[in-house]
Amino acid sequence: MGDARLSWVDAEDVAQVAVQALLHPERHAGQTYRLGYEAKSYDEIAATMAEVLGKPFRYEAEAPEIFRKNMRAAGAEMAYMDCVYDHYKRYAAHTIPGADDTFDNFPAITG
Repeated sequence: MGDARLSWVDAEDVAQVAVQALLHPERHAGQTYRLGYEAKSYDEIAATMAEVLGKPFRYEAEAPEIFRKNMRAAGAEMAYMDCVYDHYKRYAAHTIPGADDTFDNFPAITG
């Protein structure tokens, strides 16, 4: 994926949004919420992990073909894995519009 930046969202934030949608269906019915509150590259994520955990981490980019080969060898469902492979290639080429978009809607959704 090289230096591609992706937007990220914490699983706890996703859970809080889900709780609000379930508790207040009348308020959230028909809504689509884009979640992503930070954009980082894999190099930046590795640096954050190293800092937080106090252990060395680094990102080493490999060709998407290696991922696909490893998934095939592991017996993964290749229809899905080929989709992931194509996605990785597009991320690395920076051709996915909005891949690193971030949003400020969390307080409005969760109160």
